[in-house]
Amino acid sequence: MCHGQLLSESLLKARKLHHCAVCRKDIQPGEVYYRQATVDGRDFGTWKAHEKCAALAWAARDGDYDACEVDPTEAIAESAHSNWRWLRAEAKRHLAGLRQRLKRPAAIHQ
Repeated sequence: MCHGQLLSESLLKARKLHHCAVCRKDIQPGEVYYRQATVDGRDFGTWKAHEKCAALAWAARDGDYDACEVDPTEAIAESAHSNWRWLRAEAKRHLAGLRQRLKRPAAIHQ
């Protein structure tokens, strides 16, 4: 989610089973998910998460998309413990921003 130079980010409809980096559950075929591709030197990587999980992770990190030292699951747990209403509102705001930024159409790209 945060290492290296961002190459691309997109909302996609899964054609096969993926693993969510945030909730650690499966992203089932047909579900919408967020994918980010990065390169760091000679290392290429992708980060995949349910779109709501990605928004929740960014909200828990206070919008710091490059907070590499913080595990998204731990950040969510800490934020939810201290103020879950704020976290929920921020996650909704981040999700709306993600959808707007990536111009999510009614029918997701396949």
